[in-house]
Amino acid sequence: MLSVYRILVSTLQTCAGSSIERPCGDRNKKNKHMKLLLSLIILILIVCSCSIKKQAVTTKYRYELIKSGSNQPPVVMGEIVSADNRKPFPFSAVKLNKEFLCKADAKGYFKCEFKPGKYHFGAIGVFMEYSETKKMKIDNGDTLKITFYLFDNNQVMH
Repeated sequence: MLSVYRILVSTLQTCAGSSIERPCGDRNKKNKHMKLLLSLIILILIVCSCSIKKQAVTTKYRYELIKSGSNQPPVVMGEIVSADNRKPFPFSAVKLNKEFLCKADAKGYFKCEFKPGKYHFGAIGVFMEYSETKKMKIDNGDTLKITFYLFDNNQVMH
C-alpha cells in the first residue's frame, strides 16, 4: 500500500511546478499521467471493497418500538433471517410469550396484530435456536419492528 502511495505522489509532483511559461511535457505525457492516476484510484477502490467483510451477527434480534398514540391494536412486523448468512428464513414462526402468533412468509417477512400488554416476542425455525426478546410493554397504536437472527442449534436429530 505504501508503494501505491509513492507512485501516486510522484505522479502528482511531476506536474506540480508547471505553469503557462513552462508546461508539463506534451499532451500525451499528461494524458498518460492522468490515466495512471485514474487506474491507481480504481485499483485502490477495488482492493478496499474486496477486503470489507460482513460483520458477524452476535445478537438474536434487533428492534425498534414506534409509538403513535392512536387507538389501533398494536402491530409487530419484521423479518426472520439466518444469523450465518443473513438470508431470509421462510415459514418460521413468530411467538408471543412462547405461544404461536403468526407465521413468516416465503421471504421471511411477518406482520401480526395482538392485544396490548407485556410480552416476550420470539421466533423459531426448523433446526434453529429459539430467539426471544426481553419483556416489552406494548400499548394500542404501537408498532414493533423486529429482525430476528436465527442460529443453527447444532443438534443431531435421531
